[in-house]
Amino acid sequence: MQQQPRYALSSWRAVCLSAATLCLMFTATAQSEYPFEYPCNQWVDRVVNGDAPYGDTHYGGVLYGFEKIIYMDGSGHPDPNHKQITNIYGANYQHWGHLNTSSVDMDFYSDIESHNGRLYYKGVDEKFHVATWNGSSWVMNPVNNDAIDCFEGFFEIDNTGRIFYNGSDRKVYNIMGPNWWEWGPLNTSAPSSSGGIELGGGSRIYFLDYDFNVMYYYWTGSQWLWDQANVHAVNARRYSELIYDNGRILYVGEDDLIRYIDGPGAGQHGVLLPGAPAVTSTLISDMILDNNKLVYTSESDRFHMIYEVNNNLFHTQIHPTAEPSSYANIDFVDGRGIVYVNRDRKVHELVYYPCYDEPIGEPDPGGPGAEKFGQTAPMVNSSVQVSLFPSPVVDKVSVDVSGEFTNGLVEIFDAQGRLVKSAKVQQNEPASLRMVDEPAGVYWLRFSSSEGMESHKFMKQ
Repeated sequence: MQQQPRYALSSWRAVCLSAATLCLMFTATAQSEYPFEYPCNQWVDRVVNGDAPYGDTHYGGVLYGFEKIIYMDGSGHPDPNHKQITNIYGANYQHWGHLNTSSVDMDFYSDIESHNGRLYYKGVDEKFHVATWNGSSWVMNPVNNDAIDCFEGFFEIDNTGRIFYNGSDRKVYNIMGPNWWEWGPLNTSAPSSSGGIELGGGSRIYFLDYDFNVMYYYWTGSQWLWDQANVHAVNARRYSELIYDNGRILYVGEDDLIRYIDGPGAGQHGVLLPGAPAVTSTLISDMILDNNKLVYTSESDRFHMIYEVNNNLFHTQIHPTAEPSSYANIDFVDGRGIVYVNRDRKVHELVYYPCYDEPIGEPDPGGPGAEKFGQTAPMVNSSVQVSLFPSPVVDKVSVDVSGEFTNGLVEIFDAQGRLVKSAKVQQNEPASLRMVDEPAGVYWLRFSSSEGMESHKFMKQ
């Protein structure tokens, strides 16, 4: 484990291990009261649905959205280019199906993105397609058949619905307007683009040029201009993922190390965490940043994570044997862990199971495994009180939170640690969550806010 005190990620605030997306955190209690089927205080790697089709071993996207795992079917159809978008769903991931068997197949290297209740992907026709749920089925439509073809499958969607991508002439394009009728290049005199696209602050669009310099477009109010992010920074690796993090850009350098550029111009740049393992040497390697954690595949083809504790960065190997496919695409799953395509070509979920017989306290940077992710941060504002009723629960559970708090969220997890319900909570407004369709058993309710979090166990009849 390596410590680096200087280059803390600017958006990583507070103690990241006390507000994790990657793991479940509950009030400490005896493990015997919480019947896990796996050993505790460790990450568990498992197939989410053994009957679902194989995932694709190329870059084909994996996305967690709409409480489903969405991915490319790579099950070996007689047509080698047949790549249907598939989803695994249900409280225990017991169901699966193709979104629409008559839709245009997905391209080998396409991302899958979600925006405003819709799914987007690049088809084998080199065009973008959108999937919309109409209440009973997924309806698939082309975005704009007249727009220039997409080169590679990297694209991003901003909060207005504009699609940014690399065109077949290697320039960055966007598709926009009502029903996506308008399209065009950002700037025809800009360098050719290769690899990732990333949206940044201040109307910036980051990309790699053909020399693998990190470049960016910026909007002047009337036109898109472009510049190099930092002329002194080490070049990126081809097809490097680009991640914008509150003013800085993260990328994989040509030396296979995760690097940063701290803002356009002559800002700081360098290796994010010296001593952290290099990124896998496969051509395409995904890395994701969410809720203060950066997860990537290391040179040993294992998942590693860089995280912050008390303004210091650390790294840890998440699991000793979980092995992603060559071009693994990964995504976070709310409250549980990550999903990815394993070397066995099945969709896996990597989940952390904490124990509950340890004292609550600060994470131990020198400790093993996931650094005691299973601990709950106490409320900063001790006047916040959480109560739930009735007990036992029959058809719904009501949650009453007293005191002053902001950004309140209630989540309910079942005995296997799966998120089954969630709702936002306002001050002086009790929340009610339906449980009539959930099986009888032990559940945990977690309340989190900007002031901290706490959890309560309850029974459902």
